[in-house]
Amino acid sequence: MSTLTDDLDRRLMLEHTSAQDYQAANLQNKRYLVHEPGGRGFFAEFSTVAHAMVYAWTNNLQFVLDSSRWSFGIEQGWADYFIPIFPEYQSAMDDRVEFRTSERVHPSVEGRHIHYHNVLFSRPARVAIGDHIVLGDHPINIHFLRMLFRYNGKIRRAIEAQINALELPDHYVALHLRRGDKVGDEDILYPTQAYLDHVSEAYRNLPVFAMSDDHAAINDVREALAGDGSGRALFSLTEKNQAGFNEQRLQRGAFFLQADSSPTSDTERSTYTNNEVIRLLAETVIAAQSQCFVGTYFSNVGKVIRDLHQLPNRVTLMQPHQLERKPQ
Repeated sequence: MSTLTDDLDRRLMLEHTSAQDYQAANLQNKRYLVHEPGGRGFFAEFSTVAHAMVYAWTNNLQFVLDSSRWSFGIEQGWADYFIPIFPEYQSAMDDRVEFRTSERVHPSVEGRHIHYHNVLFSRPARVAIGDHIVLGDHPINIHFLRMLFRYNGKIRRAIEAQINALELPDHYVALHLRRGDKVGDEDILYPTQAYLDHVSEAYRNLPVFAMSDDHAAINDVREALAGDGSGRALFSLTEKNQAGFNEQRLQRGAFFLQADSSPTSDTERSTYTNNEVIRLLAETVIAAQSQCFVGTYFSNVGKVIRDLHQLPNRVTLMQPHQLERKPQ
């Protein structure tokens, strides 16, 4: 029986084949660009890896990842979740590393920065990438992002277990409700009803899959569905103890949960991290296979789902000025 992960893999087969070609071509470049993911949200760092790959590719540099200190890493960094298509950083590469100094830090396009290793000081330096480098919604950036979305066998099995436990119907709409520390600093708080209003009329009778890092948002959707009398079923993977993600409190392997359930040991933090990432990836697979998806434009989660979605024309990423507009 076909699963959502099978369906997504089939759609991304072209990119997966291209990933093999990319891997071989990348190794031909003799100078290195080493990128180090930081401590922002999971898909913020995931997207920046794609940006860094584009930069290296367009500048004939071999792309190398150093995920040894990535906040979401457990044991192997990137390989904890994904099949690597690039080498991991080794200190022997230092004499050929392409690096910039910290004096060249400037605001970059869309606020993006790539972390380069500054081998002179043995630490990463934040530097801006030039305006001539393709970012944002350009097809080449989306192509690299889709190449990256290749989870390993262990993660695939864990994703499928979560999806199977939900017993989703074949057709549904998906919502990503943004809450937590991003609201106010990077985005507005969109009313729950706005998400439902932006579902196209043709799909408004379908069951709803809602994703959020704050269980209160799921309760809001449940109340909204109960109030409209539609009788639509609600599905979600969000746990009751999830109270939002706060990157300021993210240590290696730690998530911001309610105070009485926050992890206290390295083992507990690793377990929470692994579980939360698997849940996020499962939610992403589900949302990417939905009949219609509604999220927010300034969310990396929403943008990644848009770029992976089977029907991009059925994706709505709300912006503040669109709150009064409802699709027909």
